[in-house]
Amino acid sequence: VAAISVAHALYLRPYYRAIMFGDVPPRSLPAAPQPPPLLPATERPALPAGIDANAAGVLQPARDQVDALLKEAALVRKTDVREQVVELCRTADQIVAELATHPRKLDAARGFLTYYLDAASRIIEGYVYLTGRSSPSPDIEKTVDRAEDSLRVVQKAFDRQLANVLEDRALDLDSEIELLERTVRSETMYTGTGELE
Repeated sequence: VAAISVAHALYLRPYYRAIMFGDVPPRSLPAAPQPPPLLPATERPALPAGIDANAAGVLQPARDQVDALLKEAALVRKTDVREQVVELCRTADQIVAELATHPRKLDAARGFLTYYLDAASRIIEGYVYLTGRSSPSPDIEKTVDRAEDSLRVVQKAFDRQLANVLEDRALDLDSEIELLERTVRSETMYTGTGELE
């Protein structure tokens, strides 16, 4: 009986793993549904070595806030809301990464750093807390609905802040292209002897 029990346990182990951990079983048993992944597992580079101490003092807490938002996203029960929070985190991460590379753009993202990121954190933390209650009242349900709607507003604000940060880069690129075009024009106007072609 013991030998048969061990053989039976080994036989059923792949199915048990599939049910408990979402592994793909060797045969046709469907895997348990899994929540969507949050963000791609990428290592964030450290802040640049030569970065100004004031910029580092602003950006590191912002990075920590994005990490905290991701942890809160994992606690959101509704799939569509969780995906919205993850998208917020992606946009916020893009902003922080751009500012880490170009700290002089901090002024362009001052609203994001001083208000929008904090507001998003408070809304999502409150949302997770309220949706975790066992029997919410009608007033709480209204507040939860408003919080879900506000995530779209926050996303628009984050997108606008990212556009402000990237606009600086576009202006830099425009300036570089204009300088190149002027240089090429001035070289084609004169030959090597200093005379007009």
